[in-house]
Amino acid sequence: MNKSMLWIATVALTFSIVCMADEPAKGPRSRLLIMLQTQVVSGKKLNGPADEYVDDNNPNTIELVALPKNDTGPSRVSANGQVIFLTQKDLRSAAINEALMDQAFDIIEKKEADAAKPM
Repeated sequence: MNKSMLWIATVALTFSIVCMADEPAKGPRSRLLIMLQTQVVSGKKLNGPADEYVDDNNPNTIELVALPKNDTGPSRVSANGQVIFLTQKDLRSAAINEALMDQAFDIIEKKEADAAKPM
């Protein structure tokens, strides 16, 4: 290989590395993309109070967890939006389930938007 070919290859490689380093940071996902990439899964059995439930730590899932019959609190979404706790009476309510899903996606979308803001 002659020197000019080696020089061209070196310049091309350097240029591609510089271009890759200047890629802009990714912004937050749109709500639609969050919804498409998120799986709704059945959570683990609740063995204590809802505040002590440990989620699966997967940002691409929302866990549905049934509250025990003796839990008199309302159905609710965890602070991070990754878990929806449902009372026994709300398990079959489409309207309540839809409202809680909307709330979960609101939380996740806001969390991602806040994380993308420059410090």
